[in-house]
Amino acid sequence: MAQLGQTSVYGYPSPGPQHITSDEIMNSLFFLSDEQWDVERRQADYDYVVIGSSFCALAFVDQALKNNPDAKILIIERGVYYHPEHFQNLPPPFVTTVGGTSETFPWSITKETHEGKYIKWQHGMNNFFGGRSSFWSAWCPEPTDDEMSIWPEETKKVVHDYFPAAKRLLNVVSADEICAGEHADPHPPVFRVLQRDVQKKLKDLPDKIAAVTRFMPAPLAVGARMYRHTDYEKFSVPGPLLGRLLLSRIDKEEAGIKESSLKIMINCLVKKIHHNQGKATVLETSKGDVVLANAKLILAMGTLPPTTLMLNSFSKSDFPLMTHIGERFTAHFISSIIARVPANTFNHYDKFGQLEMGAVYIAGKNNESNHQFHIQLSAVYDSNPFTNVYDTIRYLPDVVAAPSVKQLLTSEGYVIFVCAVLGELDYDNSQNWFRKNDGEDVTTNVTLQVVANAIDDGVWNTMDEATFEMLDILAPSELQYWHSFGSSGAWETSRPTADMIRVPGLVHEASTMWLGKDRGSPVDLQYGFKGVENVYLTGAALWPTGGSWNPTCAMSGMAMHLADLICPKK
Repeated sequence: MAQLGQTSVYGYPSPGPQHITSDEIMNSLFFLSDEQWDVERRQADYDYVVIGSSFCALAFVDQALKNNPDAKILIIERGVYYHPEHFQNLPPPFVTTVGGTSETFPWSITKETHEGKYIKWQHGMNNFFGGRSSFWSAWCPEPTDDEMSIWPEETKKVVHDYFPAAKRLLNVVSADEICAGEHADPHPPVFRVLQRDVQKKLKDLPDKIAAVTRFMPAPLAVGARMYRHTDYEKFSVPGPLLGRLLLSRIDKEEAGIKESSLKIMINCLVKKIHHNQGKATVLETSKGDVVLANAKLILAMGTLPPTTLMLNSFSKSDFPLMTHIGERFTAHFISSIIARVPANTFNHYDKFGQLEMGAVYIAGKNNESNHQFHIQLSAVYDSNPFTNVYDTIRYLPDVVAAPSVKQLLTSEGYVIFVCAVLGELDYDNSQNWFRKNDGEDVTTNVTLQVVANAIDDGVWNTMDEATFEMLDILAPSELQYWHSFGSSGAWETSRPTADMIRVPGLVHEASTMWLGKDRGSPVDLQYGFKGVENVYLTGAALWPTGGSWNPTCAMSGMAMHLADLICPKK
């Protein structure tokens, strides 16, 4: 019987493969097979080796190959191929793939964290090709200088300089500019009348609520550039990264070269970086050692996994400039507040379509600590939840906080407000850390501790109160809140308690290996680890502070900057 990749033309001279797995198909088209990998890992002729395959990997690779199409790049991804794109772009049943078994937790949590009053755990990793990009909310605000407190001025400038390019890469568009539904008869545009009405009601918000610093239509990575026949498409990495792979192949074929500049290996876990006199020389992986030779190593694997890798690869005694790795930790804690108001209280209710949505971003701070929060406000009007379920799931601006089926079904004639409120965990809290333990598995022998302090409590109280005040401005009368009672709930006029709205899981972990010019920072302003010759870091682990803003667009821009630094234009 002919095997995959061998000659078998429509059953001649023998039947073709009868039991082909999806991995075999994808490997034959895009990824390295185990046999090809066994050759590639020994060749030692790559210019760049990238660990990870999510936003920062895409941003670095895309920029590097624009600068030098001949650059040889190897991507190593620990996960397998899973979703081809963001789950909201897929049929409704794929919403069930969010969370649960799709998340892994390659760390232990201390008893102090597990038994915390509100904060009890950190959201896990999505170990798939494309990482979290198939599940993220896609909000992409550009931070102000004030929101990047204690960041080096040089790095603030990089964030602003590269933000426009990162927005183009991620297809970011302002919610008030989305032409959602214009090609999807009979529905009118979704982000239309309600979007304008919400913006008008809240335009003076910073003047009305002391804790609010700015307000804008939500910047969302939903621009439909990949497929012109659709109007709203949440960005995810797999399609663009595989597109970059195919483009690299085409460029080489036109030049008469058989091999692509870019190669990708999936389902391969990097366990340790071996080094010699401060230079990374070999990667120890679950599928054999990779010889680095003169390659530059790029860590593009989130925040905590690269911290684990560095803690296990470079001893603090031999590399004193890395002494503080894992000693700083920040993230975002969350409140989820859901309310509703009769739709006829909006001025242009008579112009609402069958399905209307709005999305705005509201930033603020606690005026005592200056620590930040922001509100991701999504407004939803659904005239017929049974009929519109596919469109509702597809167009929801936020996946962290979304109305449930019960909330939609019990809200005919109402506009539902869903508020995901994210607060800045204190970066200067010595009780928060990520440290190596005595476990034998070098990929999970780490412990995370997070203990909220008085500063966190103050920010949390401020952001909850600011959200309630904002909702009162949106709906001065007839406002109802969703009260959760275990697995059930009901609409009531009183505000829900903190126990009802505060979410135990943290998101947007950051700052474990922050960059800076001071001796305490493990990473320099060029993203290289201090005392190590050829290892570079991307992502939110670099953040000196986490602020409260969504990190993806900023870290993508910084990954582009790294590419410009170490892979200049040819």
